[in-house]
Amino acid sequence: MEPNRPARICQVYGKFARFATLYDRENRIPVYSAFIFTPGPLPCLFSRREEWFIEPQLTYSNRPPEMMLMEHLYNSEHKPRPKSDFCQLITDSQATDCDYAASGFDKGHLNLNCFQFAEGRDATFTLTNAVPMYENFNRVVWSKAHENVMMSGLLTACPPPFVAYVVTGAVPSNRFALGRVNVPDWIWSAICCSGNGYNIAFIGQNDPNGFAKVVPVTELERQLKLLYNHFVTIFPSGCY
Repeated sequence: MEPNRPARICQVYGKFARFATLYDRENRIPVYSAFIFTPGPLPCLFSRREEWFIEPQLTYSNRPPEMMLMEHLYNSEHKPRPKSDFCQLITDSQATDCDYAASGFDKGHLNLNCFQFAEGRDATFTLTNAVPMYENFNRVVWSKAHENVMMSGLLTACPPPFVAYVVTGAVPSNRFALGRVNVPDWIWSAICCSGNGYNIAFIGQNDPNGFAKVVPVTELERQLKLLYNHFVTIFPSGCY
């Protein structure tokens, strides 16, 4: 599961840490995002936006760890370089809006915006939290699986003061959008309720005719062992 060129990102927005991501610079997609389930009022209307944030620290090690719009990052340079050179620097290590614009793929959240609230929701719109997903899989199959099963059942099974921890990941393939951004074959998600042991997991095939199914965390780990070709433990405590 560890990529060749990993980046461990603390996703910061509005000067607050929002969630964590293990990022694959080579495939230009996240391996997984880990976060706490903190939804706002239901029902949640899944929102979309054209311009997403990028992660400056993947290119500039001296930058504060806060996501920015690409145009804002360029304008903040003290000695602006030609924009073509700037864009090349950024695209060497991460995806940009341009990678998705002509690809035919959705920017598919790992940390879904409906799993967060207020500014936490805005923070999910960073390209280091997105993978290319087929439209029907993203907007119907994957989102409905979470909306119908998790958004309702999880709130009942893991009420306050318990805390629901979520890890959502992507299994890379040999396919690339526009030759640059890996199009994962599988998307998976695991949830652990700290305090009462409740757990639930999902795995879905990222395909125009893909599917998603609910499985126990132990079954998800078994399937991920086959897909990644090594043992996978999602929650150190087990949560089962």
